[in-house]
Amino acid sequence: CQKDASLPKPRNLRTMIEVAEKLSQSFDFLRIDLYNLNGRIYFGEITIYPGAGIGKFIHGKLDIYLGRLWKINLTN
Repeated sequence: CQKDASLPKPRNLRTMIEVAEKLSQSFDFLRIDLYNLNGRIYFGEITIYPGAGIGKFIHGKLDIYLGRLWKINLTN
């Protein structure tokens, strides 16, 4: 099975990004699943922390690196 990395971006990708940004604006991290079927945007789910936040990285250095990038606003 060969993967095709040259799939075209959906025409309404900007709208999809705007929807995801609006849904996630009050959170420090969210994964928003949106689907584009025949030009229509469908909502899938919101995941607050993938793997319930307990997933392990293969390399501990990556865990530390990404953790340092994550800025949590504790005043909200």
